[in-house]
Amino acid sequence: MTPREFDLVVRKFGMEIIEGGNHRRARFHYRGRIVLSTLCSRSPGEFADHQVRAQLRLTPAQLRDAIRCTLGVDDYIALLRDKGLIGD
Repeated sequence: MTPREFDLVVRKFGMEIIEGGNHRRARFHYRGRIVLSTLCSRSPGEFADHQVRAQLRLTPAQLRDAIRCTLGVDDYIALLRDKGLIGD
């Protein structure tokens, strides 16, 4: 995963991005509550996506779909709802 792909995914999901230190942190809010967060190193090179994927609660295929723009924020909310992380 590249930093550009990380930015693409977190912006697509409408996550709050917090700059500072050696990492960029992203938080997903739903109805005023922080549901989950993840971080990305500021280094410009590629990095293993397994930690980001796990923190976002996505399978490898779902992360690929998010990078390819076929998994949107509404789909992501439905996935989190199915996993019991958010409710209505």
